[in-house]
Amino acid sequence: MRLLSKVIVASLLSMGAVGSASDIENIKKELISQKSKILLLEQEKANNSDFSAMVVYNSVANTHGNIDSTVYPYVNTLKFWQIPYADRFKEKGINTLHTNYYNPILYLVDGAATYVDVIEDITGKSAIVMIATADSIDKTTMKFSNPIAVFGDAGVFDNQFSRGWSASDFDGDSSERNCASIWKGVSQHYGKCWRYNLGADDEIPREDDHWGPHAHNGVLRSFQLKVEESGGKYSRVKRITRYRIFANSGLDLNEVKTKLIQSVE
Repeated sequence: MRLLSKVIVASLLSMGAVGSASDIENIKKELISQKSKILLLEQEKANNSDFSAMVVYNSVANTHGNIDSTVYPYVNTLKFWQIPYADRFKEKGINTLHTNYYNPILYLVDGAATYVDVIEDITGKSAIVMIATADSIDKTTMKFSNPIAVFGDAGVFDNQFSRGWSASDFDGDSSERNCASIWKGVSQHYGKCWRYNLGADDEIPREDDHWGPHAHNGVLRSFQLKVEESGGKYSRVKRITRYRIFANSGLDLNEVKTKLIQSVE
């Protein structure tokens, strides 16, 4: 915890974002608070309305192969993440950490926010691989405004947060080609193109029996997570989760959700 705080404070100092000792102490307190909430959520494997951390998306491994079902647990993870551009702000799935879930409405809640990405490896060990902040998100392009890396893997921040977003019918990434089209129609934030993928593998066949979440071995090794030694540069993982941290834990998310749905319809 202390090491995490020191790393982040040092990076903020280098950017001129911290002006006094009191600023540093406030940042440390906030980071400790945020990480403790995430760790507790991870431990309980469930959302709790008392916390200000909410799941934006959750991709889980599909061990049933190429099936066509929306009934838990027989859900085809690859097909789940083949989200068309028109549905980019539509909630889908079941909100638990052992089911696929997508709640992009949380991106639209007003105000600056902190986002936390967690990867769980095939042994069940999980780690925070990225913490980043942004002021808002563009409704058309899905690009974050003023994205800032706080902690974690630089490649995850560059590719899965700070750049664009693509679907099979919308090319918003920074690659010369549409990353979503290359990777079996998986809709997510891409750079050139990914350090983790919610639904496809990098190796051929990219469907990988419709397993779902994969991550670059470099990311996994950086956080002492298990890699598949025979799987090339990328490995299957059990789960990838993104949280949004809210400054106001008393926020009425149901009321906010209703207003936001109306604003994008």
